[in-house]
Amino acid sequence: MDKNLYDYKLLENLLAKKPAVPRDFSKLFVYDTKTNKIFFDKFLNLNKYLPQNSFLVLNNTKVMPARVTLKKENGGLIKALFFVNEFFKNSKQIKFLIDKKINVGEKVFFNKQDFLKIVSQDKNIFTGKFDFSIERFYFLLEKYGQMPIPLYLRKTSLEKRDLFKKYQTIFAQKKGSIAAPT
Repeated sequence: MDKNLYDYKLLENLLAKKPAVPRDFSKLFVYDTKTNKIFFDKFLNLNKYLPQNSFLVLNNTKVMPARVTLKKENGGLIKALFFVNEFFKNSKQIKFLIDKKINVGEKVFFNKQDFLKIVSQDKNIFTGKFDFSIERFYFLLEKYGQMPIPLYLRKTSLEKRDLFKKYQTIFAQKKGSIAAPT
Protein backbone atom coordinates (compact mmCIF):
# COMPACT_ATOMS: atom_id res chain seq x y z
CA MET A 1 0.00 0.00 0.00
CA ASP A 2 1.29 3.46 -0.90
CA LYS A 3 1.19 5.58 2.25
CA ASN A 4 1.43 8.74 0.10
CA LEU A 5 -2.21 8.16 -0.83
CA TYR A 6 -3.05 9.39 2.67
CA ASP A 7 -0.88 12.51 2.49
CA TYR A 8 -2.74 15.78 2.04
CA LYS A 9 -2.41 19.44 2.89
CA LEU A 10 -4.93 20.72 5.39
CA LEU A 11 -5.20 24.47 5.55
CA GLU A 12 -4.61 25.98 9.01
CA ASN A 13 -7.79 28.09 8.80
CA LEU A 14 -9.89 24.90 8.48
CA LEU A 15 -8.78 23.57 11.86
CA ALA A 16 -10.98 24.26 14.88
CA LYS A 17 -9.03 25.81 17.75
CA LYS A 18 -11.75 25.10 20.30
CA PRO A 19 -14.80 22.84 20.50
CA ALA A 20 -18.15 23.75 18.99
CA VAL A 21 -20.78 25.24 21.30
CA PRO A 22 -23.06 23.46 21.83
CA ARG A 23 -20.96 20.34 21.31
CA ASP A 24 -23.36 18.57 18.98
CA PHE A 25 -23.02 21.46 16.51
CA SER A 26 -19.58 20.16 15.52
CA LYS A 27 -19.10 19.24 11.87
CA LEU A 28 -20.06 15.78 10.69
CA PHE A 29 -18.27 14.47 7.59
CA VAL A 30 -20.75 12.38 5.60
CA TYR A 31 -19.98 10.03 2.73
CA ASP A 32 -23.08 8.83 0.91
CA THR A 33 -22.25 5.38 -0.47
CA LYS A 34 -25.30 5.36 -2.74
CA THR A 35 -24.42 8.57 -4.59
CA ASN A 36 -20.65 8.55 -3.97
CA LYS A 37 -20.97 12.12 -2.63
CA ILE A 38 -19.24 13.78 0.29
CA PHE A 39 -20.88 16.57 2.27
CA PHE A 40 -21.00 18.04 5.75
CA ASP A 41 -23.73 18.29 8.33
CA LYS A 42 -23.84 18.75 12.10
CA PHE A 43 -23.19 15.92 14.55
CA LEU A 44 -26.65 16.36 16.06
CA ASN A 45 -28.00 14.90 12.81
CA LEU A 46 -25.95 11.69 13.02
CA ASN A 47 -29.10 9.57 13.33
CA LYS A 48 -30.15 10.60 9.80
CA TYR A 49 -27.14 8.80 8.34
CA LEU A 50 -26.96 5.62 10.40
CA PRO A 51 -28.55 2.51 8.94
CA GLN A 52 -31.43 0.99 10.88
CA ASN A 53 -30.27 -1.32 13.72
CA SER A 54 -26.83 0.31 13.85
CA PHE A 55 -24.63 -0.46 16.81
CA LEU A 56 -22.68 2.40 18.41
CA VAL A 57 -19.84 2.00 20.88
CA LEU A 58 -19.50 4.91 23.28
CA ASN A 59 -16.00 5.47 24.62
CA ASN A 60 -16.21 6.43 28.31
CA THR A 61 -12.50 6.83 28.94
CA LYS A 62 -11.38 10.14 30.35
CA VAL A 63 -8.39 11.95 28.88
CA MET A 64 -5.80 12.61 31.57
CA PRO A 65 -3.28 15.49 31.66
CA ALA A 66 -0.57 12.95 30.89
CA ARG A 67 2.08 15.28 29.40
CA VAL A 68 4.40 16.27 32.25
CA THR A 69 7.72 18.08 32.54
CA LEU A 70 9.88 16.12 34.98
CA LYS A 71 13.26 16.95 36.52
CA LYS A 72 16.22 14.61 36.07
CA GLU A 73 18.61 13.90 38.95
CA ASN A 74 21.20 16.20 37.33
CA GLY A 75 18.66 19.06 37.23
CA GLY A 76 17.83 18.81 33.52
CA LEU A 77 14.22 18.76 32.39
CA ILE A 78 12.48 16.14 30.27
CA LYS A 79 9.00 16.08 28.82
CA ALA A 80 7.15 12.82 29.36
CA LEU A 81 3.93 11.48 27.91
CA PHE A 82 2.54 8.81 30.23
CA PHE A 83 0.52 5.96 28.76
CA VAL A 84 -2.06 6.06 31.55
CA ASN A 85 -3.73 2.93 30.18
CA GLU A 86 -0.42 1.00 30.46
CA PHE A 87 -0.15 0.62 34.22
CA PHE A 88 1.32 -2.51 35.68
CA LYS A 89 -0.94 -2.12 38.72
CA ASN A 90 0.55 -4.75 41.00
CA SER A 91 4.11 -3.52 40.48
CA LYS A 92 3.34 0.23 40.32
CA GLN A 93 4.99 0.64 36.96
CA ILE A 94 3.95 2.70 33.93
CA LYS A 95 5.15 3.14 30.36
CA PHE A 96 5.92 6.55 28.88
CA LEU A 97 7.70 8.44 26.11
CA ILE A 98 10.30 11.13 26.76
CA ASP A 99 11.95 13.80 24.63
CA LYS A 100 15.56 13.54 25.85
CA LYS A 101 18.15 10.91 26.68
CA ILE A 102 17.88 9.16 30.03
CA ASN A 103 19.37 5.94 31.34
CA VAL A 104 17.87 2.90 33.02
CA GLY A 105 18.40 3.30 36.78
CA GLU A 106 17.98 7.10 36.79
CA LYS A 107 15.21 8.88 38.65
CA VAL A 108 12.89 11.56 37.29
CA PHE A 109 11.00 13.81 39.69
CA PHE A 110 7.56 15.41 39.77
CA ASN A 111 8.68 17.34 42.87
CA LYS A 112 11.27 16.82 45.63
CA GLN A 113 9.68 13.65 47.06
CA ASP A 114 7.67 12.07 44.21
CA PHE A 115 9.72 10.34 41.51
CA LEU A 116 9.87 7.44 39.09
CA LYS A 117 12.87 5.18 38.71
CA ILE A 118 13.56 4.11 35.13
CA VAL A 119 13.53 0.28 35.17
CA SER A 120 13.56 -0.54 31.45
CA GLN A 121 13.73 0.88 27.95
CA ASP A 122 12.44 -0.49 24.65
CA LYS A 123 13.59 1.94 21.94
CA ASN A 124 11.88 5.23 22.86
CA ILE A 125 9.40 3.75 25.34
CA PHE A 126 10.46 3.69 28.97
CA THR A 127 9.03 1.96 32.03
CA GLY A 128 9.15 3.79 35.33
CA LYS A 129 8.47 2.41 38.81
CA PHE A 130 7.05 4.51 41.64
CA ASP A 131 6.58 3.81 45.35
CA PHE A 132 3.40 5.79 45.97
CA SER A 133 -0.24 4.91 45.29
CA ILE A 134 -1.86 5.01 41.87
CA GLU A 135 -4.26 7.62 43.30
CA ARG A 136 -1.21 9.75 44.15
CA PHE A 137 0.06 9.25 40.58
CA TYR A 138 -3.24 10.58 39.20
CA PHE A 139 -3.08 13.51 41.64
CA LEU A 140 0.44 14.34 40.40
CA LEU A 141 -0.72 14.24 36.79
CA GLU A 142 -3.60 16.59 37.55
CA LYS A 143 -1.31 18.95 39.48
CA TYR A 144 1.69 19.02 37.12
CA GLY A 145 0.37 17.67 33.83
CA GLN A 146 -0.94 19.20 30.66
CA MET A 147 -3.57 17.76 28.37
CA PRO A 148 -1.88 15.90 25.49
CA ILE A 149 -3.70 17.86 22.83
CA PRO A 150 -2.92 17.47 19.13
CA LEU A 151 -0.24 19.77 17.72
CA TYR A 152 -2.78 21.77 15.72
CA LEU A 153 -4.50 22.82 18.97
CA ARG A 154 -1.34 24.19 20.60
CA LYS A 155 -2.38 27.74 19.71
CA THR A 156 -5.78 27.39 21.36
CA SER A 157 -7.05 30.21 23.53
CA LEU A 158 -8.46 27.71 26.06
CA GLU A 159 -6.97 27.77 29.56
CA LYS A 160 -5.65 24.59 31.24
CA ARG A 161 -8.88 24.00 33.21
CA ASP A 162 -11.00 24.53 30.09
CA LEU A 163 -8.88 22.08 28.09
CA PHE A 164 -9.29 19.49 30.83
CA LYS A 165 -13.06 19.87 30.63
CA LYS A 166 -13.53 20.33 26.89
CA TYR A 167 -10.95 17.86 25.52
CA GLN A 168 -13.19 15.01 26.70
CA THR A 169 -16.18 13.21 25.32
CA ILE A 170 -19.46 13.84 27.09
CA PHE A 171 -19.26 10.20 28.22
CA ALA A 172 -15.85 10.58 29.93
CA GLN A 173 -15.85 8.82 33.29
CA LYS A 174 -13.08 6.23 33.58
CA LYS A 175 -9.48 7.48 33.79
CA GLY A 176 -7.18 5.97 31.24
CA SER A 177 -6.78 7.82 27.93
CA ILE A 178 -4.14 10.14 26.48
CA ALA A 179 -6.27 11.31 23.56
CA ALA A 180 -9.91 12.06 22.97
CA PRO A 181 -11.60 9.79 20.44
CA THR A 182 -12.17 11.54 17.12
